[in-house]
Amino acid sequence: MFIPPYSRTTLRRTIAAWVSLCLGSTDAFAAGSCRVELFGEHAEAWAEATRLLEASLATRKDPTDCARIYVHIDGDRGVVVFWTKDGRSASRVLENPTELAATVSALDTASSVIDDRSEAVPPPPDSSSMQRLPSERERPSAPIDVRTGESMSRPSVVGGALAGGRVGAGGLATPILDLYAALNLDDWQIGVLGRGEPYYVNVAERDAQPRSAGLGAGVMAARRVPLGANVLLLAGASAVVAAVHEDRSRKGAGSNTTHADGRLGAYLGLVLPRRATTRLRTNLTFEMMPPRAVERSAEGLALSPWWGVALLVGVELGGP
Repeated sequence: MFIPPYSRTTLRRTIAAWVSLCLGSTDAFAAGSCRVELFGEHAEAWAEATRLLEASLATRKDPTDCARIYVHIDGDRGVVVFWTKDGRSASRVLENPTELAATVSALDTASSVIDDRSEAVPPPPDSSSMQRLPSERERPSAPIDVRTGESMSRPSVVGGALAGGRVGAGGLATPILDLYAALNLDDWQIGVLGRGEPYYVNVAERDAQPRSAGLGAGVMAARRVPLGANVLLLAGASAVVAAVHEDRSRKGAGSNTTHADGRLGAYLGLVLPRRATTRLRTNLTFEMMPPRAVERSAEGLALSPWWGVALLVGVELGGP
């Protein structure tokens, strides 16, 4: 029986499609006539981006020249290989999972001018190198942030201790110990802190020592900004009320006094390594209050500075 040439081509393509469907791996996503397959060791963000691409291809109604898409993951980068229905192919390097959908869309739009002879296209990987994607039951219950590759997890509790020093107006300085507990809510951290200021000294005038100390508590809130894979930046604000105590017994100047300082502040913090459960944390804090609110001793010495800068270093636990 004579079969016209165009019918033979159609027959070959039909047989090839059936063979591909029958022999294809269970890790491939079937999106209409275009299959999406993920290879290599990959973070969950790449799997999530691949699932989103598969869903987009499955729901599109306009015609496409796509026959198969390979997504190769190597470390933090990926390579997407776009195969057309007539066997041509093109590849692109991806730095981030969020680039996958836009890159595939661009390749599909330009498929009519793809020339595989001018492209450095890796050969199709062996199915033994394919990583099994998680099933619906195995996928994390929390969504994945494809910007960072991390699970947008449920709120987590962290706590820590920071020690350092505070120096401010009039040359007043004191050691500081901060203890805090906080709740991490995706991009935010909200918490409470307790502070000890064991003694103030005047580093500018040795003969004018205030003999004061402070004990305080406050609240804090900060934006959590990942800086790469290992560092987390915290940019936040705080409000602290400190009870400042003056010891007059040594001077024979009467009974001791205590007053309250209300301070508003801003701080920058660094946490690393940010994904560990025990982390190094540093804080650079600026706090101030109205100058008129500063209490003075009988000799006219300020008992605490109306503004101060503190540098603290310590350990954070929990979370991340």
